[in-house]
Amino acid sequence: MKKILLSILIALACAVPALALVTGQIAGGDIYWARNVTQNGQFVDPASATCSQTVQFRGRLHNPGPDPIDNVIVKATQPASGKAKTFTSTLTASSVNADPNIITDTATVNLDKDAELKYIPGSAELLDANANKIQNLGDALFTSGVNIGKINVSTQQKRFVQFKAQVVCDTPPPEKCDVPGKEHLDKDDPGCKPDEKPKCEVPGKEHLDKDDPGCKPDEKPKCDVPGKEHLDKDDPGCKPDEKPKCEVPGKEHLDKDDPGCKDDEKPKPDCKDPDYAAKHPEECDTTPPPVNPPVNPPVNPPVTPSYPSTPGGYTPSELPATGAEAAGVVGLGSLVTAGAYYVSSRRRLNKL
Repeated sequence: MKKILLSILIALACAVPALALVTGQIAGGDIYWARNVTQNGQFVDPASATCSQTVQFRGRLHNPGPDPIDNVIVKATQPASGKAKTFTSTLTASSVNADPNIITDTATVNLDKDAELKYIPGSAELLDANANKIQNLGDALFTSGVNIGKINVSTQQKRFVQFKAQVVCDTPPPEKCDVPGKEHLDKDDPGCKPDEKPKCEVPGKEHLDKDDPGCKPDEKPKCDVPGKEHLDKDDPGCKPDEKPKCEVPGKEHLDKDDPGCKDDEKPKPDCKDPDYAAKHPEECDTTPPPVNPPVNPPVNPPVTPSYPSTPGGYTPSELPATGAEAAGVVGLGSLVTAGAYYVSSRRRLNKL
């Protein structure tokens, strides 16, 4: 019996110093994740990404108690250099008065093609329980590790460590411009587009290029006036030329070359008709012509030239003394009178 009691006392004596050394702990398990920042993704493990996207790794440090733990050192590994489709980072946290003293976890990022996942310098940070930034951790996080100090007991005393990395793919050669004459340009070059062609100036067809077959005025119906077929039908000049108008009073509406453009014919006077002459005395003079008495022509005084004596015994200045000679003189006067009457009658007849 004494041996049994002695054994119990020895065991208790050995256990008390061990219990006195354990004051706090770092919670382990699933404490390290990654997310696709470009796609605003959630923290998961594993995460996925593709070329040119950014990912973020984050680890949680929590002390469930019963006492605070001091001098907590945290360290992470960068994704491996070189090309791959899968990258894994490891997070390590340790404290001399934690039980266990050290915990680790990993987070993975899967890519859709071989590429590099490169750490973004200056992105390592320490956050509080509400993800508010406490301090930058620097690149020492990936070498010797960073002492983040004490972590007290409570969920509000949690700490987070995080950093970012970017997916880097080989840059393919740029696609070339497929516009004829501009194949030396990249396809995304602002100059990789067809040159502007002059536009059609025909109203209603400005959307066409100037060399488009449809860039011409629509055909209009042509003028049907003889001699003006080259004009459009709606041209102001598409009408017969104006002809000179008739100048006869009352017939101005007729063209000058119209057969009706002439004075109306009046009946010709017929003064030989007694009825017509009686109705138109102004046209027919019915008064008989006056009979003028015979007019003897003037007798010039005789001129007595000097002549030699003539047979008969008289000179030319002497009047004939015989009856036959006297009758000849009278007959000559009657003939002159009859001639004057004839001329006067012809003049009156011409008036009729």
